[in-house]
Amino acid sequence: MADDYGLDWHYYGFRPYDAAIGRFPSIDPIADNFAFVSGYNYAENSPIRYIDLWGLQKWDFLHNLDGQQDKRMEKTRAAYEYIPVRNEQGVVIINNTRESRTHYFKGKGEDVVLGEDVKETLRTADRVNRARNSLESGSTLGPAAGGVLTVDVTWEGAFFVGRIGLSYQTTCNDNSCTTTFTLDDNGFVDPNFLVAWWNADNEGSNAEIMDGIPYDFEPFIWEETYDNPGYPVDENGVPSPIPLVDESGNE
Repeated sequence: MADDYGLDWHYYGFRPYDAAIGRFPSIDPIADNFAFVSGYNYAENSPIRYIDLWGLQKWDFLHNLDGQQDKRMEKTRAAYEYIPVRNEQGVVIINNTRESRTHYFKGKGEDVVLGEDVKETLRTADRVNRARNSLESGSTLGPAAGGVLTVDVTWEGAFFVGRIGLSYQTTCNDNSCTTTFTLDDNGFVDPNFLVAWWNADNEGSNAEIMDGIPYDFEPFIWEETYDNPGYPVDENGVPSPIPLVDESGNE
C-alpha cells in the first residue's frame, strides 16, 4: 500500500485500487474482454467470492483446487506484461489509448513516437480543420503570423487525454502556399481523465495519478501545400492578408 498524498491506494501490479470506494481508479487493461461489467470494478463486483490478483480479472479460489485457474491467470498476466512496439530506430510507438496509459505506468519515462493512427487523428482534429479552412480560403487576417492550436482530441477517438499544443507557419509564392504544422515540446503527463480534460495536461501538480512517469513525444511535423487563394507575397515568401474590397471595388 502507498499513502502518497493520503490516498492509501493498494497497488495490484497493473493498476492501483482504492479500498475507500471499492473500485480501481483506472480502467482494466483487458476491459475489452469483460464488456458486461464496468472496467473499474473489483473482482466483477463479487469481493466475497472472488479476489483480483493483479487488477486484471477475478480469481475464483473455489474453482482452483486443481491449480488450473492459477495457470490461466499466469498466462493472462504474462500476456499483458509490458512489451512495447518499437520502430526501426528502437523508439517506442504509441498508437492508442491503452498503449499511452500503459506506457505511463510501465514505460519508465521513455520518449515515444506517435503511431500513424494518432497522427491521422491530429491531422483531422476539429481545431486543425478550422485553421486549415481559414488558410486555404484566404479568410485569415494573419497568414504569416501562424499560431498555436490547443487541440483536444479526447473525444475524437485518439490516444490522448487532455490538450496538446500544435504550432503552424505558412509561406507562399504567387501560385501556392505551404503550411507547416509542428508538434513539439509535448508529452503524456497524466492519464487522469477528468482533471486532464478540464485542464491542460501540463507538467507539475495537477492531480496526477501516482506510480506513473510522464514521458515526451518526439516531434511530429507535416506540411500541406494548396493553391494561393490570393495572398500578396513579398520577396521572402511571407504572405499578407487578402485586401478587403468594398462594393465599389475599392480596397
